[in-house]
Amino acid sequence: ESASKDAWSIENMTSHLLRILDDSSDAFHRRLIENHGGPLRAARNMADRFDRYAARRPQMIVAWDNGAPVLSPQADSPLVDGEAVPPVLDQRWRGQFDLWRELRASVGEPPPPVVARRLLEAISEDHRPESLPERLHVIGLQSISLAHLEALRAISRVCRVDVHLVHPSPALARATSVGLDSVDITRGRLPLRPVDHELPTGFDPLVGSWLRGAAEMQKLLAS
Repeated sequence: ESASKDAWSIENMTSHLLRILDDSSDAFHRRLIENHGGPLRAARNMADRFDRYAARRPQMIVAWDNGAPVLSPQADSPLVDGEAVPPVLDQRWRGQFDLWRELRASVGEPPPPVVARRLLEAISEDHRPESLPERLHVIGLQSISLAHLEALRAISRVCRVDVHLVHPSPALARATSVGLDSVDITRGRLPLRPVDHELPTGFDPLVGSWLRGAAEMQKLLAS
């Protein structure tokens, strides 16, 4: 079972959302249209947003596909049997969930995160897809998400996987490695970011974001 290559493209989602918004009298839909200056702009904006959710919050989209209005697990989410429990979606954002569910019914095919989850579950049972190469190289990433890490771990059951990550600062890599033993981390869940993170005077703020991503990558891998 797989999704059509273009079924969840931004363009196709925009078309489906435009039909949904045009035919709706829902208050949330009406606000979207008003705030974006028309139904086409509203549909395109939400298609972009749902596309980002699928890429950056695949766990949330899988939950939405199962009918659960939740967010992705947070750094401070409670744990049950070692797994983070996702927070329930605030009522203010429930309209997005309901709109996505209408989009899902209109598209009629499972979204990419669901397809990926089913494929990884099959791989975990030692089923090797014919299209998978004998060896997989992942090169040049400066950071990696939990979803990607779990995907690579599953694929490594049926083929060799080599991952080459880039770290911008050898000194920071050493310093972060030393401190990892004392950091309270759970598998796949980073500690909350410190609110007082500061750089020495004269550094561009973008440097902080770049280095922070690398440090968090080390913590994620350590978990």
